[in-house]
Amino acid sequence: MFIVIFFGVLQLHTQINLVPNASFEDTINCDNWMKINYAKGWFQPQTPHLDPGGSSDLFHECSSMLGVPSSIWGGYQYAKTGKSFSGIVLYVKPKSFPEAYRYREYIENKLIMPLKKDVIYCIGFHINLSNSSVYAVSNIGIYLSNDSTLSSFPKYGGQMPYYTLPYKPQLENDFGNIIKDTLDWVKLEWEYKAIGGEQFITIGNFYDAQYTFFEPTYTNTLESVTAYYYIDDVFVYRCNDTLPPPAPIPPEQYVNLPNAFSPNADGENDVFHLLGADSVAEMELRIYNRWGQEVFYSNQKEIGWDGNFKGQPAPTGVYAYTLVATLPNGEIITKKGNVTLKR
Repeated sequence: MFIVIFFGVLQLHTQINLVPNASFEDTINCDNWMKINYAKGWFQPQTPHLDPGGSSDLFHECSSMLGVPSSIWGGYQYAKTGKSFSGIVLYVKPKSFPEAYRYREYIENKLIMPLKKDVIYCIGFHINLSNSSVYAVSNIGIYLSNDSTLSSFPKYGGQMPYYTLPYKPQLENDFGNIIKDTLDWVKLEWEYKAIGGEQFITIGNFYDAQYTFFEPTYTNTLESVTAYYYIDDVFVYRCNDTLPPPAPIPPEQYVNLPNAFSPNADGENDVFHLLGADSVAEMELRIYNRWGQEVFYSNQKEIGWDGNFKGQPAPTGVYAYTLVATLPNGEIITKKGNVTLKR
């Protein structure tokens, strides 16, 4: 009986994520513009003749430009886990540079060990659309390979070094299932029966523009407009392994605010309000326009901003907020950030 019980407890903790540095927390450097190769083990595979950091980005709370949760490139987003996540371009629709239709960014890593033949693996990641994206797409997938695409992909010579990789991903998001959530992380997960020997994982859009399913999120007059996505918590593990008990989440992690809302009376995201209100005893929320004028104040956690100021609809744009919240244990937390009002 003792042996059976011990074995059961052991099985509870045997799940191993084969993706090293799966949430991009282990970094080798920090500066204003962080590239993916600053996260140990990760790189962009399209540039064997250039810096393997390429153009794929790394967001970290230590960075002043590509920070977490606030960044100049992607708006406002907390990491799914920890203090960091990656960012890649999945689609570009240019107005003056047709070749940019083929522009793509990827991230790649080597697994802790090769996959075993005929074993079923659960593989996936969490994804979130950046607020700066003018487009949203459905095309994203995972390519698993025995060898790195970095070493096998040819040099481009004088061509643009970030073209679409010529591989067919084994795991793909459903065509037409457009990912357009800018508030919450969306989990994409598949089951995969290994051929055996796969030890590199590459994530991105493996299709040219004519095979990419997209839709606009809002109008923009920039010369090149993109679908830019955040990636976090990449995982590869045996599906028959039992999940370990989740780590406890600090109470302050439940206290959050969305980074966009649309007060258009459609019943969805009409009010900017506190998320995780049950974890807060008291709060003060202030919102300011770009001139520093206070447009909203509330000390009641059930009341949020409906997008009006002095009885009139506030204009579309980015607003700053300050939240001071008191947790049930008496701890006081302060959060500052931006919210985009869309109409």
